[in-house]
Amino acid sequence: MPEFTEEESRRLLLQYRRLLFSRFRALHTGDLEGAIALSSEIERLESDLLLIERLPASQKRLLDQCESWMDRGEQALRTVRRRADGMLFRERADLEIKNFLRKMFQDEA
Repeated sequence: MPEFTEEESRRLLLQYRRLLFSRFRALHTGDLEGAIALSSEIERLESDLLLIERLPASQKRLLDQCESWMDRGEQALRTVRRRADGMLFRERADLEIKNFLRKMFQDEA
């Protein structure tokens, strides 16, 4: 199991925080492809972070910020899902209305 120095663990946490923020921003702006691409990088970093046995107390603040960006990312993802569900509902409703109108006009002809 590799040993991480305090500086290496700090660097990993900073990179992790940056990626979490970027994923949040991608989700917030509706860039799902960008968010998915960032998620694979985040997962790779998470596996490295799990190898750190103890984080120094000085890095507690960074860890708290990472957790905050994770929560915000999850909220943004839920918002994107709700929007997508709403768009699908409207699209289905539009198709049903078009089919109804088409059938109504065909019956009159």
